[in-house]
Amino acid sequence: MKFPNLFAYFVAAVLGTPVFAVGAPLYQNTAANTELRVGDLMSRMTVAEKLDILAFEGHHDNLKLILHAVPRLGIPPFRTSDAPQGLRDGPSTAFPMGVVMASTWNPRLISLVGSAIGQEARIKNRELVYGPCVNIQRTPMGGRYFECFSEDPFLSAQITVSYIKGMQGEGVAACVKHFLCDNEETNRTINNVHVGERAMHEIYLPSFEAAVQRGHVWAMMAALNEVNDEYVAQSKSLITDLVKDKWHWDGVLISDWGAIHDSVAAVNAGTDIEMPDPVYFAPGTLTDELDKGQISQTIIDDKVRRILRLMIRTGLLDGKPQSTAPLVNTPQHQALALKVAQEGMVLLKNATGVLPLDKSRVKSIAVIGPNAQDTQLGGRSSAYAPAFYMTNVLQGIEAKCPGATVTFAQGCPRTGASDSAVMATAVAAAAKAEIAVVVVGTDANWQGEGLDPPSLNLPGDQEKLIQAVSAVNNKTIVVLNNGSPVVMTDWVAKVPAVLEAWYAGEETGNAVADILFGSVNPSGKLTGTQAFERADYPGASTFASVNNVLDYKEGIYVGYRYFDKNHIAPRFPFGFGLSYTTFQYDKFVVPATVKSGLPFAVNLRVRNTGRRAGDEIVEVYVHDLSPKIDRPMRELKGFARVSLAPGQAAIVRIRLGSQSFSYWNVHTHAWTSNPGNYEIEAGSSSRDLRVKSTLRLL
Repeated sequence: MKFPNLFAYFVAAVLGTPVFAVGAPLYQNTAANTELRVGDLMSRMTVAEKLDILAFEGHHDNLKLILHAVPRLGIPPFRTSDAPQGLRDGPSTAFPMGVVMASTWNPRLISLVGSAIGQEARIKNRELVYGPCVNIQRTPMGGRYFECFSEDPFLSAQITVSYIKGMQGEGVAACVKHFLCDNEETNRTINNVHVGERAMHEIYLPSFEAAVQRGHVWAMMAALNEVNDEYVAQSKSLITDLVKDKWHWDGVLISDWGAIHDSVAAVNAGTDIEMPDPVYFAPGTLTDELDKGQISQTIIDDKVRRILRLMIRTGLLDGKPQSTAPLVNTPQHQALALKVAQEGMVLLKNATGVLPLDKSRVKSIAVIGPNAQDTQLGGRSSAYAPAFYMTNVLQGIEAKCPGATVTFAQGCPRTGASDSAVMATAVAAAAKAEIAVVVVGTDANWQGEGLDPPSLNLPGDQEKLIQAVSAVNNKTIVVLNNGSPVVMTDWVAKVPAVLEAWYAGEETGNAVADILFGSVNPSGKLTGTQAFERADYPGASTFASVNNVLDYKEGIYVGYRYFDKNHIAPRFPFGFGLSYTTFQYDKFVVPATVKSGLPFAVNLRVRNTGRRAGDEIVEVYVHDLSPKIDRPMRELKGFARVSLAPGQAAIVRIRLGSQSFSYWNVHTHAWTSNPGNYEIEAGSSSRDLRVKSTLRLL
């Protein structure tokens, strides 16, 4: 046995890993330990070659960023691409946006999405995908609300981990973004977020921590903004001290597009790759800083080691063959996109039981609205995935109900004032039809990357359109095709049914039709609270920065935590979603005592008491009955999705984690659980808690 260098010998001795060098260099031995291979390759690289791979190439292949190759050593270029909802690299499967994924409350399903996008990335020769976007939905006023999973850190973390495991199971690196507190698009490159230590750890960090410690994510993106007076990409306390050292992360930290402002600060903070161009991490710049002693070769080597490790993890160094199978937008991927859309859409109102529609009886339907024919499949910029096809809502309804006369009328433009004759045509069509489906919403010109919505009301005259149509047809169904919750004050009482469809990808129209006609029982539940008015949301008065400072004064009280604390009634609470059937909860079994720091489980029986098969999402919350410090009224700590036939019952077992009772102690800078009595609540939403029981934490 011959070892090519002392480092390899030492690591092999420690790890007990056999390494065989039969002519070829150790780093080319696919059977060898990853760290041995990295060490061997590092020993063969020149300083210039090391510096060259710390920034992407200075040209952009349709925003698909590429790290330099090292031909001398057989290192090919490392290729990356957006987006979390589908590859932004030619036509790809366009999956629903992040908010739809999380609204399924189905981590196993979202793992399949990560896997499918990973498969398509492989076909398109991409080793890393920039996603998922795991920022907290601090407020619907944020332009990228729909890219994010939830206002709740626990739910967001569960979906995050599943997505990552699915994608990386295909040998493609997930890159969680945007670390940290990137919740506003206006002035996003210069905003300085002031956030307290407790809020940071309880609300904004958990998804990233779960991505690292449970998802074992291979890459992370540093946000553009500052946090507590430091640009994130230049914050040693956040990147090196917290993520790399305390969380023991061995992945690659990539700056967002232009997030670096000082090369020495970014290098020493722990940022590994500069995006998009080699400016602050240009080889010449780094060479000068090395010569001056402002940065060290040890720090550079750590970055190179992480990048090489990433290349090995993705199979890049091994010439992993690209599959020739047609894995892009296959029938399986199309069916998966449809499934996610079906499970992620949320039925918000069905007051008169107008839904589901009976296609054997409905003879005429008026499909109206600016988003009926021009249905939006997704967001803008990095959230956009060019689809092979898009099924709009009009097409979905026509295909679902071929025996009915379906009439389309736009009614009004998406933004701007309507033409009176155009609206009159829509109203006339609604008056003649048995059913009126009004499809309203927003688009990429209203919100998305770089653009916060100017209002939470529907743009233009869309509210007037709903009012005019509902005045002549008492079976008016509103379908929302939007990126953020909208204010419904002026119209929701006038219509019997509202379906929140969000931006649900290429199969939006089919999924909407499936739910409207009852071939799919709606089961999606809100991942964010929907308020009566904009002013009801936390952060409403502090959303816009003052002198580029964003003060998160609400602290830990984000989403339902804020509504509960301030006794504000939401229009639709967190975790809410209607079904065409009903569910009964009973036989709730909770341990009498639990030892602090240990996981435990609760059991309950759920019965489908309606006439249709359906899925129920059971939500479990923890309520500290005698808090020693200021704590939320309740916090989500567990959930489960259960499928039941009519009359069927099932025992649902939900595990709660070791931190289910914990809060972040700002004095000890650690998680703390206080002994005492806690109420465990389970139900159908944060405001619909069906069963409760008390346990004592020891």
